[in-house]
Amino acid sequence: MPVLLDMEFDGLWLGEIGIDEVRATLSGPGGTENVAARYLIGADGGAGTVRRTLGIPFEGTTDESIRMLLGDVPVDALDHDFGYWFATAATPTAGVALTPLPGGRLFQFAAPLGDDPRPTRAVLQERLDRVSGRTDLTVGEPVWSTVWRPNIRLAQGSGPGACSWPAMRPTYTRPPAGRG
Repeated sequence: MPVLLDMEFDGLWLGEIGIDEVRATLSGPGGTENVAARYLIGADGGAGTVRRTLGIPFEGTTDESIRMLLGDVPVDALDHDFGYWFATAATPTAGVALTPLPGGRLFQFAAPLGDDPRPTRAVLQERLDRVSGRTDLTVGEPVWSTVWRPNIRLAQGSGPGACSWPAMRPTYTRPPAGRG
C-alpha cells in the first residue's frame, strides 16, 4: 500500500455509497491527480480536510487556562546533542524546555505563556534570559511559532463505507514534536 507524501487532499467521491472504492483528488508538486483506492484513511488531524469533508463532528473543548509558547528556533551556545530545561528553584514549572530537532541546528522552544501572548523572538529571548541565568544564549528568529492550548475532543463516527478517520478515542493534543 503506497503512502503518498507531499500531497494535499482536495476532495473525494464515494462511488456507490463508498462500499467498493473511494476516489480522491490530490494535488502536489507534480500537479493534480485523481486516485482510486479501496480505502481512504485520513490521518490529517482534527482540523484536517478529510474529517471535515466526511462531515464527522469533532466535539470537545479547548482549555484556555493552560497556554504555552512553542517555537522552532536556533539558539547559539548550546550543544545540539542535548535537550535542556531551564527553571528557577522558586518556580520550577515555569521553565523553558529546549529540545534539539533533527536535521539542523534548531531547537523546539516550549514555555508557559506569560503576560505577552505573542510568540516573537524577543518574547522567547526574555523567557530564556529570565530562567537560564546565562547571558551567552541568543535565540534566533523563529522558523515556526504558535500559542498552544490543550484540546480534549472525540470524533462522532469514523466515516462512511471505505472511508475512515481514525480518531475514535478521546484525543488529547500535545505540543507537536516538529513544526505542527
